[in-house]
Amino acid sequence: MRFNFVSGGAALLVSASLAACSGANPSTLPAASQQAAPLRQHVSGIVPIHGFRMDDGNFGGSCPTSTGSAYIYCYYVQPGTTFSQEWEEETPSGGVEPGNWHWRKAHVFNVATGAQTNKIRNLGWSPTPGNPSTNTVSVSAVVAPTGGTVGYTFNISVCSNNSPHGPGYCDTPNAVGIVVLPPTTSGS
Repeated sequence: MRFNFVSGGAALLVSASLAACSGANPSTLPAASQQAAPLRQHVSGIVPIHGFRMDDGNFGGSCPTSTGSAYIYCYYVQPGTTFSQEWEEETPSGGVEPGNWHWRKAHVFNVATGAQTNKIRNLGWSPTPGNPSTNTVSVSAVVAPTGGTVGYTFNISVCSNNSPHGPGYCDTPNAVGIVVLPPTTSGS
């Protein structure tokens, strides 16, 4: 079942930076102990355009309030599954930003240790270039639930050489949180 989860008004402000195209860096991961803060208003940038609830119980949406504004969006996943989320680069009025957008695949990091993990893999984007584009992650069957908190994260960024913002424009990377849910049991 698919439903609209996030409207354009709930999206976040992002700024231009050529350095944004460099990918994830564990030293820029948000601290797990950050406090709640209100969402910033959308001007333009990277926006999740649909929330999906998969048959296996995975879904995307707002992050736990204990993470504050550290993450622009969270994936809620179960061990042994994959999850896909559609994103777009938006204009200030909420339309699709024109241009040839290249979505950057980033490594997933453990929030507690800052170490890169292979238990959750960012499989990348389809299509890229494209706008919108869908990101997919794969979750190992051995990854432990994170107790309702963000346990993993990756940075999401997109660049274009022919957008209205000029050649070489990249949005600032934004952190996406990953909450690992307990697996569902069959027959319940």
